[in-house]
Amino acid sequence: MFVDEPKSKKRVMNRSEHLRTFYEHLLWKSLSTEIDDYASARQLIATDCSNWPQMQFQLACMYAMTDWIEDDIRFDKYRRITFKKRLSDHPVYDFWLTLLESNWEVFFDTETRVPNQKLLQCFQFAIRHGYFQLVEYIWDKIGDNAREYIGKQKLYTELK
Repeated sequence: MFVDEPKSKKRVMNRSEHLRTFYEHLLWKSLSTEIDDYASARQLIATDCSNWPQMQFQLACMYAMTDWIEDDIRFDKYRRITFKKRLSDHPVYDFWLTLLESNWEVFFDTETRVPNQKLLQCFQFAIRHGYFQLVEYIWDKIGDNAREYIGKQKLYTELK
């Protein structure tokens, strides 16, 4: 008799506000009034998110925690398939999920002139949002050609 209205795709909490849930668990750097992001993320993964695999994966991706990301027991094939369905529209998660499925040497090929597009999008996101560990991880893996391309790309977008 009554037609059901389509379910709203509105989220209860915005994706960018997930970390607000964990404010009381943040770790501070010694001798300064600065939060230690990496240590906080590690502790959150190990304790408060111990039964929340997707959040563990998301934090590990953002802070380039390869020991967690590459753990086939924690994030088995089926979890990764689920993560790919849920998270592939985000450049960082898409980067890591694609990287885990492919050959790392080909993905970070240092001889090509133009770096992999997913790698570039992830790198730009990490710079824009201040994920230093991820920037450092990618920067150490890419070659001089890719670094030069990224520098020219940044200059070109600034001149536009």
